[in-house]
Amino acid sequence: RMEVGARYMSDGSSYVTVDTTDFLAGTNYLSNQAYQFRVSTPSIHAHKLQVSAGRLLVSSGSSADSSTCLNTYPELLSKDYTWIAPGAGSGDVKLYILAGTEDKVYVTSKTFSEGLPAGYTQAPTTTFSPTTDHRATGAPTVAEATEAKQSCKRDHLWADEFPCTFSDGGYSVKWAYNDTMIYFEVSKNGGGWAGFGYGRQMVGSYATIGWCSSGNPDIQEYYLGDKNTGSVNAVSTPLHRLSCRETNGQTTIRYLRALSASTYSIDVTQSTQVIYAWGSQDSKSAHSDENQGRAKINFSTGESSKEPEEESFETAHGAIMWVAFALLLPTGILISRHAKSKLPSSWMYVHAGIQCIGMILAIAGMALALDKFDEPLENTHGKLGVALVTFFMAQALAGSLLRPEKTNPKELKRSLWEYGHKIVGAFLLIGGIANVFLGLNYHVDNEEEDMEEDDDEEKDRKTRTTLMAIWVVVLFLLAAILEYFCQCRNKKGFAFEPQENVGGLEPSVAMAEASSVVEDGESKVVDESEFGEMGSTMVIGERPQKASEI
Repeated sequence: RMEVGARYMSDGSSYVTVDTTDFLAGTNYLSNQAYQFRVSTPSIHAHKLQVSAGRLLVSSGSSADSSTCLNTYPELLSKDYTWIAPGAGSGDVKLYILAGTEDKVYVTSKTFSEGLPAGYTQAPTTTFSPTTDHRATGAPTVAEATEAKQSCKRDHLWADEFPCTFSDGGYSVKWAYNDTMIYFEVSKNGGGWAGFGYGRQMVGSYATIGWCSSGNPDIQEYYLGDKNTGSVNAVSTPLHRLSCRETNGQTTIRYLRALSASTYSIDVTQSTQVIYAWGSQDSKSAHSDENQGRAKINFSTGESSKEPEEESFETAHGAIMWVAFALLLPTGILISRHAKSKLPSSWMYVHAGIQCIGMILAIAGMALALDKFDEPLENTHGKLGVALVTFFMAQALAGSLLRPEKTNPKELKRSLWEYGHKIVGAFLLIGGIANVFLGLNYHVDNEEEDMEEDDDEEKDRKTRTTLMAIWVVVLFLLAAILEYFCQCRNKKGFAFEPQENVGGLEPSVAMAEASSVVEDGESKVVDESEFGEMGSTMVIGERPQKASEI
């Protein structure tokens, strides 16, 4: 009796589904080896399992809890179990499965035969610990051997047969898959944990992380909520055939996972973005920047390619933004401020061209960060960067399309535009340089909570920050020098020589006092920028000797 009130026992051969693909040809076994099977029902029922020989245990459970009989109460429609085969000479083994409802018990059974089925030959047995992976291996058929050259797919997922491999230095992942499951072996040099996940970046991805704990496998799938161990949380994705070993200076974990899962489904028909990392502790812990990577893998064909590390994108992003905000933007502002007298008819085009190039680079740098970085807007540097690029685009639009014509006297809308243009320009200059400093120190702020920055990284960071500070000082001194000469020129006068001949006359105008012109017999002080713009419209002729003659 499975449930209180149960009255009838019925044939469950069509009601209870038993998946035994893990067995040799689905029906055979080898002595003292472990095999997985799955029991599924249309509704959730209690299970009673009875085997005539060997031991039963719930998958990923301890063999110490195994027996010839199990009573379980699944929370899902399917549940996985492990059967440890008996010793040699046991012959056929009968497995009975009962699934109970409120008033009925469904019964089904399976028979497993000892020995290799036709077409299989004995292969070397696994070297894994008897408490972890008990599976024996079988040599593939001729058809499977031919398929191995073309695909990572296998009809049977043997414990030691992984036709496809991806490696990165001392880290490697091997796999084989069938229609519903994929079997992984993940190895790393030294002790500690190894992880393999699915996604373009760490944050927001799912990864299987495992290690050997006192010789036993501790392997689970986790959701990587953030870059600290407290945000790496286990999820309920079922993993089977869990095993681990630490031999010959390597840690190796193995696990079987469904291709389709509620957390992440692996599509073997196309390439998958994967992430991987490893650490030195036998527990969930942080890793260094060197112990990680990203790749693109086709789990069907075995084709793979390592993706560039985020650090290389950080370098490219930093270089692009430095050119945009620390080089081109200040240069464009200095040209606007001090080149009007030298380039009266073209300074504005030079200024606008430089700033447009800077804006394009800023947009490219922002796009790179948004596409390649983990949560680029989680910090002040990223948020300020987006604001600066937005204002940069608005500034370019206002400067090219919304710039009012200059009139005499100056209209209010022209004055408001000039003030707004200068204020936004000052914000871009100051904010851009400040954000460059934030970016140089972002790596330090973003270190994982229990990792320390090594001496080389600290030295490189200080060097970059120092060089940036020197560059800011150089810009400040250059602006001060240009401003000084500008003031001197306003006080002592300057010479302006247009570059074109007009009517064959000498194209030069000499000013005795650049800061004043005569209007109706009285001296009137004018702004240098106004004089620079009116210079190209002055009367060209014989060089006058005095300002009063103009």
